[in-house]
Amino acid sequence: MKAYLEPIERPGPKIRLTKRISVVGRLEGTDVRIDHASLSRRHAVLVIAEGLVVVRDLITTNGTRVNGKKVRWAALMPNDTIAFGTQKYRIVYGPDTKYENDLRQALAEPEIPDKLSVYSHLFDTSDPAIRPGDRDASGKRVDIAQESLSDWEFDDSQNTELGGWRPGKGD
Repeated sequence: MKAYLEPIERPGPKIRLTKRISVVGRLEGTDVRIDHASLSRRHAVLVIAEGLVVVRDLITTNGTRVNGKKVRWAALMPNDTIAFGTQKYRIVYGPDTKYENDLRQALAEPEIPDKLSVYSHLFDTSDPAIRPGDRDASGKRVDIAQESLSDWEFDDSQNTELGGWRPGKGD
């Protein structure tokens, strides 16, 4: 998602928000620098999340306003006006290009699988390593694809193909 701050009352270029989290202020080195006396050195934080920009005022003297209303935080809808001190901007959203989508996916945080999904391939009967009708050590038929997980138990002392998961002892 592209997001820009477009100046309203003074001429100037749009400011593109390029980071997921950007600090706005008059201090040199802030992500979005607006050199005006009405802004604090670190005035607000802009967070791009879930397709929107969220603004969080950093408890400043002159405050942050969205559509004329003083806020501590707010989600910014397209064309909302936002004022940092006396400096007014309009939030503008634009579509991503294919390159940006690919880059966003490459930089996304990896998903952490839950413990059982790591072993989900072991319950697939199309896996040639596990066949319906296989028998366990006692000779009992084991149809892994149709057993519920509650029939299995975890024993971390076992170093098995199933990573410690094995059929329960039965009732």
